[in-house]
This record gives sequence, C-alpha cells and structure tokens, in this order.
Amino acid sequence: MSKRVDRTRFLSDPIRLRIAELCRDQPRTRAELATALGRDAGSLSQPRTMANRGALEERSRAKASDGRPAKVYRLKKSWQPALKSAREQQQPAWPEDGQDLLLIPLANTADACAAIARGIPDIEWGAPVRGGAAGIVIAPLQGRNGAGTLRVLKALGGVAPQIMALHLGAPMSASALREWSRQVDGKELPPGS
Repeated sequence: MSKRVDRTRFLSDPIRLRIAELCRDQPRTRAELATALGRDAGSLSQPRTMANRGALEERSRAKASDGRPAKVYRLKKSWQPALKSAREQQQPAWPEDGQDLLLIPLANTADACAAIARGIPDIEWGAPVRGGAAGIVIAPLQGRNGAGTLRVLKALGGVAPQIMALHLGAPMSASALREWSRQVDGKELPPGS
C-alpha cells in the first residue's frame, strides 16, 4: 500500500478529517480544536494520535488561556495531498430511512449559515433549497434518541423555533410512491405518516 493511500485512509475518520482541515491553515491548541468540534477538550485524543502518526506537527506555545504552556498542532505539508484525497472520497449525501431532516426557511438562512460557519459537528450533510421557498436542509448525525438533532437545534439557537423538523420514511421508487399515493388518496393520513 502506498504512503498516500495509507494516509488517506487514516484521515478518512470524520473527526481526524475535520481536525486536519482545521489545522491546515493555522496552528490550533487541543482546546481550540475541541471548541470547533463541539467537544470537551479532555476527551479529545485525536490530535495526539495524529501527531504520533506524523500528520500533525506539535509545538509548544508560551501560554495557554490559563497561563500554562500549551501544545499547538498544525497539519504537515506532506499530508495535504492525503487530506485532499480523503475529502474527495467522502460519499455524497443521500437521505436514509429514519433520517431526521431540518428545513430552515429563507428568512433564517443567514443566521443559520453564521452558526454553521462557526462549526456544528453534529451535521452529517446539508443542501441549499432553491425555488419559491428557498432555504437550507440539514441532516444531523443520527444518534440515540435524536441526540444529534437536539444538539444541532441547540447550536442553531434563536433560529431553532423557525425550523421544520422532519423524520424521513423509507425512500421509494417512483412506482412504489404511486402505489402508496393510491392507497392514501382521499384519506387523511395519520400523524407521523
């Protein structure tokens, strides 16, 4: 196996990939990485693992926010081709049965984009919605009891009351959709159908 393929596989882990992206342009401490990822710094072991593997350079900074020395991590230039390959290999988004979707209306798009740009780690994918009712559709990471969805709604803050939360049923082919539609034609659907 080539070194680039091995490095690409190593960076294909979603957390390591995000850390590599964050550390590509500027050095970051573990606390800064944890904040960007929405995680507790004490539970974030990936920067050290990535430094041990040779992906990140590790240096000391004179002072952290508490006055103690802090380690700063930066992606090594030799790992940038692997980062590019890992990003390219990510699967395109596709809704799955049981997926939660959050529809953000046009009126709240700017505020939602500002929150997303600051970093919401529990978003699996998203897409702009174009047309008369433009906005954004976001698919939170699926977790136990909708925990990912709740964390995304919390991170979106004041925008959250305007969001329409949907729970996707099993995708159907066009013919199956026609058959389902015939069954419900003229009948009121029960809530949650």
